[in-house]
Amino acid sequence: MHIPTSKSHSIRGLFMALMAAGESTLTHLLRSNDTQDALHVCKTLGAHIRVQGDHVIVDGPESLCTSTDYLNTGNSGITTRFTLPLLGLRKHPTPIIVDCGDQMRTRPIRDLLHALSSLGLSIDSLKAPDCLPIRISGKLQGGQVCLDGLSSQHLSALLLTLPLAHQPSEITVNDLHGQPYIDMTLQWLSSQHIQYQRETKKNKTIYSVPGNQRYHHFHTTL
Repeated sequence: MHIPTSKSHSIRGLFMALMAAGESTLTHLLRSNDTQDALHVCKTLGAHIRVQGDHVIVDGPESLCTSTDYLNTGNSGITTRFTLPLLGLRKHPTPIIVDCGDQMRTRPIRDLLHALSSLGLSIDSLKAPDCLPIRISGKLQGGQVCLDGLSSQHLSALLLTLPLAHQPSEITVNDLHGQPYIDMTLQWLSSQHIQYQRETKKNKTIYSVPGNQRYHHFHTTL
C-alpha cells in the first residue's frame, strides 16, 4: 500500500512539469481539492494532462499561454500563490483576471503582489486592496525584491519561477518562516540542476537566482 504523498510535493511537481516542455510523469499524485485546482491552472496555461492508473502525465507546452481572460484558482492557497508569478511567464502576457474562492479572498497576499510588481508585472486590485480578485499582465523580468518571510509560499512561488525570467534575481527575506517548505522547493530545483545561491546574514536570507534557465521534462514518484 502506497502512503499518500504530500500536497506540497504534488503541487510543486505539477507546476514544475507545466514549466518543462514535453511529457513529465508524476506517479502517486495526491488526489485532493488543492491538486484539482492546480491541475485546472496547468490546463489553463496550456498543458495537456491525462491519467493512466497511478500516473498523471503532464505534457508541458513550449510556451505558457492562456486562451481565456479569467482564471479561478479555488480555495487552494498554495495553488493561488504559485500561479501568480507563472502568469508573467506567458508568451503573450495580456491582462487576465485572477479570482479564487471566498475563503482564499481573505488570505493575505500583499507581500507577493508587491514583489511581483517590482519584478515587472502590472497588477490592479478589483475589490479590496492587495487581495484577489486582481487583473494581472506583463512579463516576469527578474530583479531585486524583499519579502517579510511570514509565508514560505511567497518565497517558493518566486524561487520556482524566477529561474525562467530574463534577468537575474535577488530575493531578500526577513525572518524566514517555514524553512522545511523552502528546503522542499530547493530540493525540486536541485533535481532540475537549477542554479541558485543562498546566503544568511543575521535574520536575513538572500537568494540569488540567475535568469534564462529552463526546466526539463521528468518522471518521478511522489
